[in-house]
Amino acid sequence: MTGVPQDVRRRTAAARTATPARTGSAPGRLLRSPLLLRIFAWAAAISNGLIAVTGATVRVTGSGLGCETWPECQPGSLVPVSRSGLAAVHQAIEFGNRTLTGVVLIASLGTFVLAVLARPRRRSVVWLAAAAPVGVLFQAVWGGIVVRTELTWWTVAPHMLVSLVLLFFAIAVVVRLGEPDGPAVPVVPARCGC
Repeated sequence: MTGVPQDVRRRTAAARTATPARTGSAPGRLLRSPLLLRIFAWAAAISNGLIAVTGATVRVTGSGLGCETWPECQPGSLVPVSRSGLAAVHQAIEFGNRTLTGVVLIASLGTFVLAVLARPRRRSVVWLAAAAPVGVLFQAVWGGIVVRTELTWWTVAPHMLVSLVLLFFAIAVVVRLGEPDGPAVPVVPARCGC
């Protein structure tokens, strides 16, 4: 190869023998998986729906003080303990609702983290997903206020409304993940001017 500079020959030979560049580690690729993001988004939507239902069950069955303190269930215990004057079923309903909060937080936080790690990153999905973990933490604190005020209506009503708003955001993430980026496309034909 006369006439070709030696540094070009070296780079060409090195390029032929080099191993292909990896696009990241296996865990990194998994964390950026659109399928994993969709799974977590669906888990967040379903768990938010479930906690709204279990919260309503707490209210309808009168189990709101099944755990009389917060963040503990009973003084000195994170789990229900047998006590007179309150049926075990009420304790189980309230404790089940509190326990489900952990599932909602994991699913919501996972959705947010995976939305941030996704490539390309979709700002609209990240912002929608950010509402959930913040809202779940707010709900946990607000739930403590509900218990400490002994279920006054002005604390219970916002608690339920915030749950419904969080469910809306979780569903919006699922819907947005199924839509392409770009300008909005009408799905209903324009009215005919006939």
